[in-house]
Amino acid sequence: MDSNFVSSIGEFVDRFEGMLAEFTGVRKAVLCVNGTAALHICLKMSGVDRNDEVIMPALTFIATANAVSYCGAAPHFMDIEEQKLGADPRKLEEYLGEIVELKDGGALHA
Repeated sequence: MDSNFVSSIGEFVDRFEGMLAEFTGVRKAVLCVNGTAALHICLKMSGVDRNDEVIMPALTFIATANAVSYCGAAPHFMDIEEQKLGADPRKLEEYLGEIVELKDGGALHA
């Protein structure tokens, strides 16, 4: 970074990924061009795929839903807790009760 050479590939990126992996104690670290790309990678690594449905708090920004859409999945927005501004567990239970049918040990969109 001190050299003012910025790129998405090359020895500096490789070195930084190695240093980041060592610092965090993981085998590998991968740099991403932006947060949307990082979210997309995380979703794919978590197994989110075409026709899946992903529940997320309504208080978010477009990149969150875009990353889900890039996987071919459908974002579902749910209400948040007013105090913590995160997903509200009670509202999630209520929402899932309305849209999900439990069948053969799995959850299906009703």
